[in-house]
Amino acid sequence: MAVLGTISGLFLMTTVYLMVAVVVIFFIYDYWTHTYFKRLGIPGPPPKPIFGNALDFSKPIFDVIDEYANKYGPVVGIYMWRRPLLLIRDLDMLRDIMVKDHHRFYNKFPFPMSSGNFDNALFLLRDAQWKRVRDITTPTFTGKKMKMMSGILNEGADTMVEKLLQSCDEDGNIDSLELFGSFVMDSVASCGFGLKVNSQKDKDHLFIKNGKRFFEFIFNSPVFMAVSFMPFLRPVVKFFNFSLFPKDVIHFFTDVTEKAVALRESHPSRQRVDFLQLLIDAKNGKSKMASENDEDDIHNKYFKDAGADENISTKTQKYLTREELLAQN
Repeated sequence: MAVLGTISGLFLMTTVYLMVAVVVIFFIYDYWTHTYFKRLGIPGPPPKPIFGNALDFSKPIFDVIDEYANKYGPVVGIYMWRRPLLLIRDLDMLRDIMVKDHHRFYNKFPFPMSSGNFDNALFLLRDAQWKRVRDITTPTFTGKKMKMMSGILNEGADTMVEKLLQSCDEDGNIDSLELFGSFVMDSVASCGFGLKVNSQKDKDHLFIKNGKRFFEFIFNSPVFMAVSFMPFLRPVVKFFNFSLFPKDVIHFFTDVTEKAVALRESHPSRQRVDFLQLLIDAKNGKSKMASENDEDDIHNKYFKDAGADENISTKTQKYLTREELLAQN
């Protein structure tokens, strides 16, 4: 019994020592991680153990960023838990990152959750796939193509002006958020899907209801907020297949886009110049790549002049897949 008691005591002491060692090593690692910007000489708010600066964002995000910039300067280093992030307000540095050296900074912050078909959207893609889809879709946004869609946008603008004048004649009260939101929704439906929904007069249209749910769900989703501030929860979210958007909303927009594409492809003579048609052309390989694009597009000119990423192969397919088309729309 004495021997068993001695062994049990040694096991207990060893377990305690191991637990203490693990805790000490964890906090040393945590401290080392949170001194990353300090070692680089980049100023920033002092991070808290484990959380970094994540707890500061319980306040409105823009107020926090403004406070950081005023206190620490145009380049601030912060930590979301253990992930280091740079907040940049220096205009010259932003120009280099977003234009001159953009080919080295195109990867965005990893999205914390799955979003169904929208996982192939340009703003979520990374590395070679982003480069390829970006090159294919870039001709869609030239000044010339935008001008060709101006007539569609003007229709929505005329309706908005009519609604504005009507409100002035009645009581003079105008809900600016609703007015401009409806105009944007009409423009998106018309240019992106080839639909005329007239949300400024018909607020019960299915497109309007699903569009509002699409945007509202992102910022009201507790799972999204939790994973954004606690990245270590991503494997759990992925395992349970949580989606960023309601699945019925994703199904609705996917179904609308597929039907619109099928209608356009079955009646090629009825084409009109809008975003959807330009994406269909890109899917069918009819769209020129960015290197052949209109020279009047300043953004593309700078993108080409900046050079290509040596890590990305240029021998890639020059058309959009069905999934990529649905995601961009």
